[in-house]
Amino acid sequence: MRSCCDCAMSKYDSSLCTLYANRGDIVIIKKSADAINAYRKLDVMMSALSEIDDRLRKMRELAIQAAVDAESDDDRAVLDVEFQKLKGEIDEISHLAQSDTMMV
Repeated sequence: MRSCCDCAMSKYDSSLCTLYANRGDIVIIKKSADAINAYRKLDVMMSALSEIDDRLRKMRELAIQAAVDAESDDDRAVLDVEFQKLKGEIDEISHLAQSDTMMV
């Protein structure tokens, strides 16, 4: 908190100076809270992106494996089921991250 000596209004009214200094502290506290909330949202989104990246890597591996001529149609069907499951997980992670950032 600033002392009255820091404020140009101090020579006129010290109570006004104190009120001005207190309002400044409130603004600083609000900006700090906003920064903390922004950091929390960023953390949620970074975690979600990391999880999505893991799923995308697995999906790429499945696509490469399915493209190999040695795989039978039954094997490709099994790979597709796993691929679709990962796709659903990505959608779920995305929705959860969006709802979590709204709550922060």
